[in-house]
Amino acid sequence: MSKSKSRSGSNRDRSIPRRPLLWLAAALLFTLPPMFASLVIWVPCLFLLALGIEFWMEPRGYRLRFATLKLMLAAAALFAIFASYGSLKGVEPAVSLLVVLMSLKILEARTAREFQVMVLIGWVLCLCGFILSQDFEIALCLLTAFTLLLVALIQFHRGSSPGALWPPLGATCKLLVQAAPLIILFFIFFPRINAPFRFEFRAIRSPSTGFSDRLSPGSIAALASSSDIAFRAEFPDNKMRPPSPMYWRGEVMWHCDGMDWQAPYAAA
Repeated sequence: MSKSKSRSGSNRDRSIPRRPLLWLAAALLFTLPPMFASLVIWVPCLFLLALGIEFWMEPRGYRLRFATLKLMLAAAALFAIFASYGSLKGVEPAVSLLVVLMSLKILEARTAREFQVMVLIGWVLCLCGFILSQDFEIALCLLTAFTLLLVALIQFHRGSSPGALWPPLGATCKLLVQAAPLIILFFIFFPRINAPFRFEFRAIRSPSTGFSDRLSPGSIAALASSSDIAFRAEFPDNKMRPPSPMYWRGEVMWHCDGMDWQAPYAAA
């Protein structure tokens, strides 16, 4: 009994082999495109930096060990997210916080349990990517990330014996093919509710004055209820035209991704 317990404990706490770690890093790279498109730029850059530092630390046996340092880094990241968004409420600050915590987990992970936690967080990041963007290119990237995370998990449990590169890929493809009929059935028969109820994901980034390059349902109503000054106009030589023929034109938005409208380019 004691031998079986010690074996299971050593199996659970063994270090992470390099090949599953490479698959995991490749998967996490494919979760970056929606981050660069929707989050503040330093968040995905920090994520990339953490991956690079991990592959520098891993051969040398280094890792982020001290709990005090982890808490200080987490507090600094929380403050930076609040400073970047002006609030901690909303989808984008929450996803940014998840990405930062994943970056810290990458720097401290050394055991099998931590590897499995990173794979699960990677799948959550795939879901968050679909919340941030529904573009077809982003969907392909996130599908690739989902597949590579599954490959990493299978590779980890199979071990890193010589010639073990293709069996995890084959097992992953087999699992995806087996799941495809169920996904198609869910897509066809899952009830679609055609009601006006919807979630507003981008309220946190909506402007308090003026117009941004993105227009979502409810943003104009929130802007109209504000008593702040929207803009100021100056007339050359103080010659003001009669107000009746004048009108003010904002940005023209003609690209719709299903959730909101976006201008094709920033106004000059």
